[in-house]
Amino acid sequence: FEAEIVKACGLKDEIIDALVDRAKDHNPNEKYLAAKRVKLESLDDDGLIAEMRRAKTSYSGFLADVLTQNRRKKPREALVPKAYQNAFSKVENWLK
Repeated sequence: FEAEIVKACGLKDEIIDALVDRAKDHNPNEKYLAAKRVKLESLDDDGLIAEMRRAKTSYSGFLADVLTQNRRKKPREALVPKAYQNAFSKVENWLK
């Protein structure tokens, strides 16, 4: 799943935001958070995926918040993987 949202969905910025938001619980110091962001932004896709897998159970709630807030004002279709969009469309059609 991590590889799909990084590589196929292009949500790298949102993932970094979520991981930085998660880090606030450990250390709210602005310098620490800025350094954490720089570190995460320097990672290639595989490095970011590895970071996500290490934080698997703790970053997902933060990612949900970041996606809900949509700070970068992306269209909804850019935030939800195509497979999920298709599934939701099918369910929506069933309910009509």
